[in-house]
Amino acid sequence: MSNTYEVTLGGPIMKDHIWFFLAGRDQKQSSSFNLPVTGINWTQQQKNRRPELKLTATFGSGQTLQGDYIDDPVEQNLNAQVSPLTVSALGKNISFPNSGYSAFYSGVFSSNVYAEARASKKHFAFHNTGGTSTNILDSPFLSVTRVTGVTCQQCAFNAPYFDATDPEDRNNKQAFAALSYFMSKPRWGSHELKGGLEQFVDIRTGGNSQSATSYVFIGGYATNADGSPVINNGELSPLFNPRSGGVGQETRIANYIATRGAEIDITTNSLFINDRWNFNQFFNFNLGARYEKTHSFATGGIIGIDTSNLVPRLGASYDPMGNGKYKFDVTYAQYVGRYNPGIVNRNTPVGSAALLYGYYTGPKGQGKDFAPGFDPANYKFYYARVNTANQIFEKGLHAPISNEWTVSGGAALTHNAFIKATLTDRKYTNLIENFIVIGAGCTNITLAGISAGCVDNVLYKNSDQSKREYQASELQGHYDITRNWSVDGNWTHQFKNDGNYEGEGGQALGTSAVGDRPEIQSPREVPTGRLQQFEANRLRAWTTYGLNFGHYGGLSAGLLWRYDSPQTFSYSATVARTNESKALNPGYHNQSNSVTLFFGDRGAGQYHAASLFDASLQYSLPISRVTPWIKFDVRNVANTATLIAYNTAITADANSAKDALGYPTGFTKNATFGRPVSANSYTRPREYLVYAGVRF
Repeated sequence: MSNTYEVTLGGPIMKDHIWFFLAGRDQKQSSSFNLPVTGINWTQQQKNRRPELKLTATFGSGQTLQGDYIDDPVEQNLNAQVSPLTVSALGKNISFPNSGYSAFYSGVFSSNVYAEARASKKHFAFHNTGGTSTNILDSPFLSVTRVTGVTCQQCAFNAPYFDATDPEDRNNKQAFAALSYFMSKPRWGSHELKGGLEQFVDIRTGGNSQSATSYVFIGGYATNADGSPVINNGELSPLFNPRSGGVGQETRIANYIATRGAEIDITTNSLFINDRWNFNQFFNFNLGARYEKTHSFATGGIIGIDTSNLVPRLGASYDPMGNGKYKFDVTYAQYVGRYNPGIVNRNTPVGSAALLYGYYTGPKGQGKDFAPGFDPANYKFYYARVNTANQIFEKGLHAPISNEWTVSGGAALTHNAFIKATLTDRKYTNLIENFIVIGAGCTNITLAGISAGCVDNVLYKNSDQSKREYQASELQGHYDITRNWSVDGNWTHQFKNDGNYEGEGGQALGTSAVGDRPEIQSPREVPTGRLQQFEANRLRAWTTYGLNFGHYGGLSAGLLWRYDSPQTFSYSATVARTNESKALNPGYHNQSNSVTLFFGDRGAGQYHAASLFDASLQYSLPISRVTPWIKFDVRNVANTATLIAYNTAITADANSAKDALGYPTGFTKNATFGRPVSANSYTRPREYLVYAGVRF
């Protein structure tokens, strides 16, 4: 259930000089969920109160100054992280502060000189996400599929995952200034020259502590004879199995040693220049380039990125008749990707705690009151991870580069209709990859007095081994049937959205398994195919009709059809590394005991397509100098409930035929396969929205 109230108000403060705009939103939402495995029901109460203020002022001749402030926080009574199985593993009283402000200036200094400047700052944070108790008995447990009876991989119980005492901030700020100069030559056409500079600073704070106690236990929980979990007062009973009972059944411990409050600052300074050249009525050109210099600095005096890039922007337009009826465009551009803090911080303590990892030595037992199981002295630590020790950045490491070509053509079919088609080809190069290869060597690591021996070094460098390619067409059209009735539509068709890794996280590219110990790697770990973002067809078609009643106002109605092809998923499962694979090890020190295999091509599976209708109706009535209006929207008019995503868990079939490295080639679908995993697994149900306002 959700209740949302919005209000806006705007108008002049000083006529022809100062205007204001105020907006507010108050949303309260209640959602009911069931925890996996235990089936325990819980209700999340979410609150969002969003005020916004904007001021615009003009002064002098052609001088404008604008300021904007928005505060968009979210508060939750309960929050789910890492698939909690018990209420005790839910975070409590979570908040996500989210605010920002900006200022913009533009000014005309003469008939051919124009200037603009912009400054902005954004603050976003995770507060109270995780536990608060430092008692080791209140450490989170992670269930694992390798333990008999456990059906949920990497699900948490006993305590919230993450550490509320180690809040994470993700802030940024930007400054921009540009100057435009217009000139015209009779034989060479007109030029709009624009040059400027920009600074963007990305700041991330937090050590990413995984637990308020600094410990996470990994193992199973007690089950009944029928495989159902043993639940006492809403809690699961953890199992403590020593390694002597078998590696596949052992309990493990992770000791995360975080640098709380660690910070990284990634600063990018840019210079750019662009020329929009209108040669004549038939030909137009766009010529430009952008230079970027990026430097990162982190707690401990660590420098991760110190590099520069120069990329072009080129375009040409042709109007064969010189009157705008037909137009053809071609563009080529390179874009430098965002410097993802999740990658740039890999050789720092920011966002990644140091780790000690060990296995339980005994005695065997179960339950939260089993003291030996919670005693770190009963664990044999054998692995350590210290990012500042063995994470190495190659000199000159820079963000990925996107190479994009577009070709488009458009035509005004009549005075009231047009159509435009665009082809896009985009390929990523110089992706940041992490390589674990014999030539990179290893580093002896000791943490908290525990020696992990020589740990394989991880080398980060730009590479074209990982691939992402995108090819698509877009068709747009508009037609005025009458003066009051129009029809519009667009259709995007993806020919290709392929690669050998998914790569995208948020707005940046992440690393993949490509290049990690290649001598012992199966090709099935990094297959090529359709990525999760592949969507063969996306169509939007809408029509609007307006009626003018003169003194009695006006009424407009709209109908929108949305169609989305099914997105893709891969059939993949984690299996134990085979002896055949281990035998190929040329000398790595830390090869994993498991691998994730794909069964068939990447993106071989498809969810379901969605087809929805939205409708709107708006009435306005002019009264003197004001015009009150009211609008009704209905989204998903037919209340269509399409399952657009679901559980895709599978298990490798040990009895199926084996490949060259001894891995099974067949699989079975888990009992939960095809089931929804959350409310977002379905299209949004029918929604009714009512807006009202006054224009003056």
